[in-house]
Amino acid sequence: MPDFVLDGTGATVEIGQGFSLRAPGMTATGKTSDGPRKLGTRSPAANEMPALDAALADAHVTEIKQIELNDVRTTPQNGAVNSSRAPNGDDALELEVPMTTPDQGCVVLSVVDGALSWHVPLNTDNTVQPPATRGGSGAKFVFRIPNTAPGKDTAGAKRGIIGAIGKKLLKVLVYPITDPILGPIGEHFTRKWETKKRPYGVRTFTPDNYQTAGAGAFTDADWKRMAEGPALLFVHGTFSTAHGGFMQLPKAVLEELSDTYGGRVFAYNHFSLSDDPKTNAKKFFEMMRAAGVKLNVDIICHSRGGLVSRALSERAGGDVSDDEFHVGSIVFVGTPNAGTLLAQPDHMMSMIDRYTTALNILPTGPVEEVLEAIVTTVKVVAHATMKALDGLMSMNPVGDYLQAVNVAGENGTRYYAICANFEPNTPETAPLKTIIKAKIGDAVVDRIFKDAPNDLVVPTDGVFTASGPHFPLEESSRLVFPSDRGIWHSAYFEQPETADRLRIWLPTATVA
Repeated sequence: MPDFVLDGTGATVEIGQGFSLRAPGMTATGKTSDGPRKLGTRSPAANEMPALDAALADAHVTEIKQIELNDVRTTPQNGAVNSSRAPNGDDALELEVPMTTPDQGCVVLSVVDGALSWHVPLNTDNTVQPPATRGGSGAKFVFRIPNTAPGKDTAGAKRGIIGAIGKKLLKVLVYPITDPILGPIGEHFTRKWETKKRPYGVRTFTPDNYQTAGAGAFTDADWKRMAEGPALLFVHGTFSTAHGGFMQLPKAVLEELSDTYGGRVFAYNHFSLSDDPKTNAKKFFEMMRAAGVKLNVDIICHSRGGLVSRALSERAGGDVSDDEFHVGSIVFVGTPNAGTLLAQPDHMMSMIDRYTTALNILPTGPVEEVLEAIVTTVKVVAHATMKALDGLMSMNPVGDYLQAVNVAGENGTRYYAICANFEPNTPETAPLKTIIKAKIGDAVVDRIFKDAPNDLVVPTDGVFTASGPHFPLEESSRLVFPSDRGIWHSAYFEQPETADRLRIWLPTATVA
């Protein structure tokens, strides 16, 4: 027996405890269940990976209600008078959630056939509703969620984090707007979180410790050892860490690289959310100068870490000479050298949804770490505090940061690129076919990229093309994985072709 019924008229349906739904054009039967749930237990109709529970708990986020919609059918509204629109322009269902206390924030995680999408409170014009305008007692959070209908529950379908094939789930999550440790969510919240959870630091990166969090803290002796000859530096990307970003690199490959560079291999942990790449480079140079060394390095970098590497190579953010710090070669792996539209403010949630969905179906590395960073970012976006995300905004192709970087002059560094055109053409990625075919939201379809090849996060061509004297890179300096390989943004380092190119391109001949 369902707890409520949606009849398609768009009439408001009260579902208890002050919660209500309005879904023009949608028919469905619904059930609700209340939280909070004990950490590690499964909620009804969901099969959650412990990493998601742990990430939510670490971010002080609690599930208070789950709404399960079954037998969903939708009819396009085509601008009907009583229709509702989500921020992406799709027909939407409206969910109203009571604000029980003024110091409580709220987000919704929707799940449709394995596609996960985060939703934040909205004003009537679909802009993010800042906390200051949400009112006091009796106020409600309003969410407009795309009116997507799930597919059929196929026997044997892969279920990932949440296995609600054939259902549409809405998970209502709340959290204190004043974090018990970091304080109120505002302009400096992300920086405080990264200071506590992802602090700046340089670490050793050996075959025995490169997959271990918190290992290899640098000493003065380590700095001096890196200065004894050509060294290899690893620079991670968005939402990640050194050990997490390169964990998939086979140990044998790192052993070979370590031998090639005489054991002089290290990695740079930096803020990827709150600081732009120029600031990241400045922090590195400050540490290097404090150690009193001069360095000659090659760099392997992933995603946004490539922009940090370019800032290092161009010695941005510090009055550093080529004699003091020189970069022979950079291998860009999935780097948005020309930016990614997902980093524009209007598309930021789509980038977060893509990461979350891909980790659901294709988990790689320390998923809990990435999910915790994602949940933290969602909380910041929900409070309309984009200034706290300068690190993400630096990848905006029309933003101030890339506009300045992509006219920089020649710096003598050799650039190489590894990128991919992702399509779900392998058995491992097959579950994404249903999502793409059904065009479920913007989580994994190429609506934003307008069908341009991409690895789910970064446009393929944008890794080896950009403005400035270094680009485009010659074909001999590129490795482009074709669509039939099914390589997405976080799956590069486990590929044998990646190892082969690292052997060819590194070390830089002039510094070997």
